[in-house]
Amino acid sequence: MGPSGVGKMTLIDAVLEKFGQLFERKRSVTSRAKRDIEKAEKNFIFVSPEEFKKMETGGAFIETRQKDGVYHGTSYTEL
Repeated sequence: MGPSGVGKMTLIDAVLEKFGQLFERKRSVTSRAKRDIEKAEKNFIFVSPEEFKKMETGGAFIETRQKDGVYHGTSYTEL
C-alpha cells in the first residue's frame, strides 16, 4: 500500500516475473484514467464512473472504495 506512483505495480510485476507460476495477478476495477505506461485489461479494468456505479449497484464487487472522486473495487469475477 502506498501513494500513487511509488512503485507498487512495479514491485508486483517483478514478483510475478520471478514467481509467476505460484501467483496470479488479480485486476482491480477503477474509474480513473489509464496512465501512458499501463495496458488496459492488464493492470486494471478501466471503466467510467457511471459504469462503476452501475456495476456497484448490480452487486459486482466484493469491496469498493472512493478517494478523490475516483472509484476502485475488487470484482467477484476477478477472484
